Formats: sequence, C-alpha cells, structure tokens
Amino acid sequence: MKLIKLLTVILVIALCSMSRAAKDGGQKGNNGNAEKEKGQQKVERQNEAKADAQEAEKKAKEHREKAENKSKVEQQERSRDRVKEEKVKQAEKTKSDSKAKAEEMKGAGREHQKQKEAAEKQIVHEQNKHNERVAKLNRMLEIAKEKNDEKKQQKIQELIEKEQKRFDKKTNRMQQRSEGVEGKVKEQKGKADKEEGGDDDQGGDDAETEAQE
Repeated sequence: MKLIKLLTVILVIALCSMSRAAKDGGQKGNNGNAEKEKGQQKVERQNEAKADAQEAEKKAKEHREKAENKSKVEQQERSRDRVKEEKVKQAEKTKSDSKAKAEEMKGAGREHQKQKEAAEKQIVHEQNKHNERVAKLNRMLEIAKEKNDEKKQQKIQELIEKEQKRFDKKTNRMQQRSEGVEGKVKEQKGKADKEEGGDDDQGGDDAETEAQE
C-alpha cells in the first residue's frame, strides 16, 4: 500500500516535471519565432527603405534632367531671340543709314543747285559789270582819239585788254563752279576764287581810275 502511494507520488511528480518542461520548451519556441519574425521585419524595412531611396534618387535624377533640358531649350530660345533682335536692329540701322544718306544726297543736290544758281547770277552780274567798264573805257578811248592823244589811247587800250582778260578768267572759274565742282578741291578753289575775285574787282576799279587819270 505504501509502495503504491509512493509510486503514485513519483508519477505525479514526473508528470508535473514533463508538463513544465513542455511548457518551457513551448515558450522558448515562441520566443525564437518572435525573434525570427522581428529579424524578417527588420530586413523588410531595410529593403523598403533602400527601394524608397532608389526611387527618390531616380525621381531626383529625372527632375535634374528635365531641368537641364528646359534650361537648354530656354537658352536656345534666348539665343535665337538675340539673333533675331540683332537682325532687326541691323535692318533698322541699315534703313536709317540709307534714309540719312538719301537725305544727305538730296540736301547736297539742293545745295549744289543753289550754288549753281548763285554762280550763274554772279556770272550775269559780272557780265554787266564788265560791259559797263568796257563801255566807259571805250568812251575814254574815243575822247583820246578825238584829241589825237596816242599815248592815252595806248594806255586805255591796254586797260581794255586787261579788263577782258580779268573778265574771261573770272567767268571761266565761275562757269566751272556752276557745272558742279565738288569736294575739297571745290572748297579750296572756292576760297581761292573768293580771294582772287576781290583782287580782280580791285583790278577793274584800278583800271578805270588809271584811265580817268
């Protein structure tokens, strides 16, 4: 009887020990599974983060490429606009220069026409003055002939020839000027003519004075 009770106690203790061991083993298995699951989740999160980083880098690269292409297109458009603007400015400048040159030529033509008309008037004036001087000298010559003053006649005849040469020289210069002598030669010649013209007029007046004396 006592033996049976002892065996029973031993059996109960053994069963309890087996139950506790099974329970402890189950807990360890559960803990291992949890650790394994945590490790898998960590790897998955790392993979997701890596994929997100790659996707972000890809989008950033695409954005940079789009920005660079847009910048290139804008730069090309600005370059074309500058070229177009330069062409427009050049065309306007050419048109303006042509217009100014045309106006200058018209002005030069009008000025030349005025100078020609003035020269022609001066020729007429000079012709009238020459005729008047020659007429005076011819009257003086007739008076000298009536007085048989040969010395006076010779002097007056020389003055008539001198006046004729003066008139021919001056009218030739004025005729050349009226026909369109231009440029520096014309300017210098005009100044020379002006100076010589004053001397010629004085010469004609001196001829009349000498004749009267």
